[in-house]
Amino acid sequence: ENKIVGPDNKRCSVLARIQGTNNELSDLVLHGHLDVVPVEKEKWTKDAFAAVIEKDLLWGRGAVDMKNGNAMILGSIAQLIKEGWKPKRNITIAMFADEEAGGKYGSHYVVNNHGEYFDNASEAVGEVGGFSHTLSNGVRLYLIETAQKGIAWMKLTAKGTAGHGSMINSDNAISKISRAINSLTNHKFPITLRDAVLQLLLETAHATNQQFDQKILKKLFCN
Repeated sequence: ENKIVGPDNKRCSVLARIQGTNNELSDLVLHGHLDVVPVEKEKWTKDAFAAVIEKDLLWGRGAVDMKNGNAMILGSIAQLIKEGWKPKRNITIAMFADEEAGGKYGSHYVVNNHGEYFDNASEAVGEVGGFSHTLSNGVRLYLIETAQKGIAWMKLTAKGTAGHGSMINSDNAISKISRAINSLTNHKFPITLRDAVLQLLLETAHATNQQFDQKILKKLFCN
């Protein structure tokens, strides 16, 4: 089951659903975006849309952000289906338009107009992100991160005694709020060293012929 949707024919998103064998399980969403940022031709040494392969590298706008991720999703799923694989849970594949410009005509449009594709989903795998880093010795590192910072919206309310510039009092709601905000600003969140990050550091040290003590590293990060 698949369809092409969008507010117009210039911002099309693609939706596909693979039926699982157990409808009691929640759905999995695999999603990416199809659009790329604009190209300034004078800054490119090659045709940005020619997908030139040179020295085992593919040059092209969107090769990293994020045609590579889309190719991995579609290629792996296509190969598995070809081999007769059937997932236990339903899988929705969503390739969105307009990600680079805010998503109004892409993911927002799709969710608002075709929300049935996501109603039963409990997990989603999104944009791959991240870049490789080539060392001076030619070794290429693929850096790992466990998570990124998020946001937490909150509403702070303080009660105090109403006042005036000519009638100052010590029970001022604004002063209370400012102290609360200042406390949040000065709070130092703990750094947690996850196993995946520790393994990255160990492998990086090995690749660069460096040595360090894991116990010291954990003590520095976790205290």
